[in-house]
Amino acid sequence: MLEVGVKQLKRELSAQLRRVAHGERVRVTQRGRPVADLVPVGETLESPLEQLIAAGRVSPPSVRRRPEPPPLAAGPSASAEILAERAEER
Repeated sequence: MLEVGVKQLKRELSAQLRRVAHGERVRVTQRGRPVADLVPVGETLESPLEQLIAAGRVSPPSVRRRPEPPPLAAGPSASAEILAERAEER
């Protein structure tokens, strides 16, 4: 996403609007802080997290998250099986 300051946006408003009309997003900053996103009509931000990032309320992670572990297999747990074996031995 292209970032432009308010002063630059004022100078280049027509050019920036052409970019947006062609599908690009433009983030407007004031003193280095995001204050607005210019997006094509009908386009919305994908997620609530992206909306918070765009509003400057949260920062994106600086480190990639590890992938989620695979889901646990269905059925009794190993500890349940051990307890059942112990109960049978008595």
